[in-house]
Amino acid sequence: MLEKDKLEKVGLEAISLEVCRGRNKVSYIDSDIEESIISQEYNEKYIIDIFIDILGIKKDTGEEINIGKLEGNFFESQFVMDDTSFFDVCDCVGRDLEPLAEVIIDRDGDIKENICDYHENLMYIDRIYVEEKYRNIGIASLVIESLNELLEYTVNLEPHTLILLPKPQEKDKDGHLHNIEYEEEKNICMKKLIKLYRKLGFKKIRNSNYMMKKTRLWE
Repeated sequence: MLEKDKLEKVGLEAISLEVCRGRNKVSYIDSDIEESIISQEYNEKYIIDIFIDILGIKKDTGEEINIGKLEGNFFESQFVMDDTSFFDVCDCVGRDLEPLAEVIIDRDGDIKENICDYHENLMYIDRIYVEEKYRNIGIASLVIESLNELLEYTVNLEPHTLILLPKPQEKDKDGHLHNIEYEEEKNICMKKLIKLYRKLGFKKIRNSNYMMKKTRLWE
């Protein structure tokens, strides 16, 4: 929950969360659309890209300004029903998701049951970033803790497992995000990130730097 007094100290009245999702195109329809959907690449069939803009509402003017964002990949459980390998799905995206697949699949190529059951949806949070001026007032925590409710309401998606890789990031002079390279600064930021994620209920995945959290248990 955001605290009103902390928002006001940084000149904000409230925040807004604007959600966009990928998969808005069916490629190469030459006869029947159902056949075209079946023949789509794995990443187009089973992965939905999620983009959330974090907008601050200025206290004095009501103007909305961009103060952060979350980006991630939502994996639908349907790929299991279709007997498709999780690694093959990730391989269609490329090197960014292949390391994740290597960590969470078993010897048969299936996602380990303690991470995500066959009927559950998984979401990988690739990055979450809040502008430095607006940190330490609970914005990132709110976004992560409310992901289920937010995605169900806005795009009708329900993640059951969240996975992320703590990555301290900063903006360059052109406003582009990149990983912090200076070792001492990176280590300080990494400790803060891990502390935050643990506070939000994430636990380290064995033999890796990835962290996971179950958001909803099936009854």
